Amino acid sequence: TCALPILMLMLVRALKKLGFEFEAASADTLTQFTDAAQISDYAKEAVATLAATQIIAGENGRINPKGNATRAEVAVTLERVLTQWKNAQQEQSETPQGAEDTKA
Repeated sequence: TCALPILMLMLVRALKKLGFEFEAASADTLTQFTDAAQISDYAKEAVATLAATQIIAGENGRINPKGNATRAEVAVTLERVLTQWKNAQQEQSETPQGAEDTKA
């Protein structure tokens, strides 16, 4: 088993190493979870990042930071990551090279 915050932290670090770019998550992102105060300081940024990108959603307004990840939670999380990665790759390939540098 793996504690949820540790899993989230490892996931964000791995995705950043692969080149996945995240927008900065607002400090308010965690306020949607009633148990946000229980998230360890070391994991708050990772949890906020994944929540802001809708990779994680919690359940019944909770993130369960003291719980362990189930196989189902890991599977859903990975599916969301892969979907976002695929969508980002498609968007990137659809943008003609130099198009963002073109001035009207």
